[in-house]
Amino acid sequence: MRIANIYSHLNGLEFLLVRKPELWREIQKAIKNVDASSAFEKISREKTMKGKTLYSPAKLNKLFRDEFFSYGWHEVRHDYFVNEDLDTTREIINLRDNDEQRKIILSRGFEAFRTYNQIDFVKDKAAVEVQF
Repeated sequence: MRIANIYSHLNGLEFLLVRKPELWREIQKAIKNVDASSAFEKISREKTMKGKTLYSPAKLNKLFRDEFFSYGWHEVRHDYFVNEDLDTTREIINLRDNDEQRKIILSRGFEAFRTYNQIDFVKDKAAVEVQF
């Protein structure tokens, strides 16, 4: 694969280039090592593309995961509950116990909605989000 575009959130790329060039090299190597042709295996069932071979997003994700994990990167996921009351959500958002979050929401008469934040790859305070 190749890097088609970069979004440098809060000058993240510039930070990597100056302060953590080894991480930038790892990111470039991991992406370059992904053989996208091996993920060209999904047969479309969509009405307008029926029977056409496409890239499999699930296979591409696995290929990226395998590459980044081989360099010591890992995924970060934070599960939590939200509700229709913004004040309650702000109050409970930093509680790590999801059951406690849910109990507080329900005790106030609101419905608890499970959600999460997820980052594809993290290492040494640097984060990478892969988009297709």
